[in-house]
Amino acid sequence: MLCIGKDQPYEALCQLFDDQTHDGSDMAHYYDLVAKSVDAISEAFQEKEIIKLATGRGALLPVVSEQITNPTDFTLVTWFVIS
Repeated sequence: MLCIGKDQPYEALCQLFDDQTHDGSDMAHYYDLVAKSVDAISEAFQEKEIIKLATGRGALLPVVSEQITNPTDFTLVTWFVIS
């Protein structure tokens, strides 16, 4: 909704982002945010599975190799910065 009617980027914000990330070569801050998001997703999934195990017989234990616990398990296809 923030982008409705916008067809050009905000150059000042793009420049600020480029300055802060050294033209995208230092994305450590954003990597940390992705890692926190992955942790939150993983915890929510685990909590749901625990609830399923405690409340019925339809739950399956997830295969360890299929669990998403690392930010590198994702592929970033685009990003959108809101300042």
